[in-house]
Amino acid sequence: MAFKKEILDLLNPFKVPYSFRYTVVDGFGGYFENVLKIGEISTYSVTLLVKRGIFKVSGEDLKIIKYCDGDLAIGGNIFMVERCF
Repeated sequence: MAFKKEILDLLNPFKVPYSFRYTVVDGFGGYFENVLKIGEISTYSVTLLVKRGIFKVSGEDLKIIKYCDGDLAIGGNIFMVERCF
């Protein structure tokens, strides 16, 4: 049981600094937290640089709605969010 608790403590997003979290709303877009930079932008994909890697957001009619203090709102139909190494 102690081993399980140690693993859960390591994976707890509230204890990891600069964790990358996002929420996708079907048909509207998504909200992304702790984004350091925006890499590439097109109507079909947006590349996001975060502290622990690179993420690619794929979809249709994607556009940046708001980007401020590491918080990013993307409008459009998001199909997939994947981590790129």
